[in-house]
Amino acid sequence: MDLGGILYVVATPIGNLKDITLRAIEILREVDFVVAESSSRALKLLNHLEIRKSIISINSYNEERKAQGITEQLKKGKRCALITSAGTPCISDPGNRIVRKCYEAGIDVKAVPGSSAVVGAISISGLFADRFLFFGFLPQKKGKQRKVLKELSSLPYPMVFYESPRRLI
Repeated sequence: MDLGGILYVVATPIGNLKDITLRAIEILREVDFVVAESSSRALKLLNHLEIRKSIISINSYNEERKAQGITEQLKKGKRCALITSAGTPCISDPGNRIVRKCYEAGIDVKAVPGSSAVVGAISISGLFADRFLFFGFLPQKKGKQRKVLKELSSLPYPMVFYESPRRLI
């Protein structure tokens, strides 16, 4: 029996809590703990699924510091689900540092795919999207935004950017 720890990178629903895969539910039930971008959003999801787990909260400011403790638990054979507030961790959300530390430590990392905001958006765009460019979030400063957009403007593909609703005014 394999006693090695595993980090599961688990996609969570983007809007409707019912949009979660059966495998994601199974993994969330089986893991020893959850690492989440938002402990309140994670708790809402886990409560909806009637799952009780300890939650470690991470963000872009504390992820590097917390990654070591998380990987230490995984080295001891624990299993962990990494989730984000909505969608897939590490895609314009925290988690990359933890995944990298796991690979460096020889810890198994497995994807549990599901909801993807970028794929959902492009699928209903009406564009022929056999190819598209996903950029994530544009820089916040206007000058840097212009520079990035100018660099990308010559590419012949539909482009998808993430943006905060508060910045869309």
